[in-house]
Amino acid sequence: MESDCATRPYRRGQVTIVPKDHQRLQVSTEGKIAVLDMGTVEIWDGADLVLLRDTLVEIRSDNRHPKIGINMQHVKSLPSGFFGMLLAWSDKNGPGSVFIISPGESVRGMLWFRLFFDAVAPDRYVLRKEPKSRLIHSLEVVQSNEVAAAQSSGLDYANAGC
Repeated sequence: MESDCATRPYRRGQVTIVPKDHQRLQVSTEGKIAVLDMGTVEIWDGADLVLLRDTLVEIRSDNRHPKIGINMQHVKSLPSGFFGMLLAWSDKNGPGSVFIISPGESVRGMLWFRLFFDAVAPDRYVLRKEPKSRLIHSLEVVQSNEVAAAQSSGLDYANAGC
């Protein structure tokens, strides 16, 4: 039977060394911020989300890094549940504890990103506790304009069998 130590990451200096089956995720530190980096992976899936979550549990257990940063430079697609995972970390560790680093255009265009993240430095964004009210108002205006346009077109969506 393989020892639990063989599957758990261990720390050497500023970098966390992980077993070979988990080498697609690198963890480094910047002061009290643990920075997670999936490298050049563009499309994250459920397995990546599990790996991130398990790594966050490990980071949380050592109590040295109450803040996390996730490098998303190459990311184009994320699994559902990713944003919820970030919110859960923020709820446990307080406002200002979650950062997105170098998000690409795809990530910056995602609704959850536009609603909940503020730039705090070039290529660094912090998770807000509440959504941006101005953007919510803009989305409501767009939605009401779309509804008005559909109604004025004479289409009856209520009876369309959808």
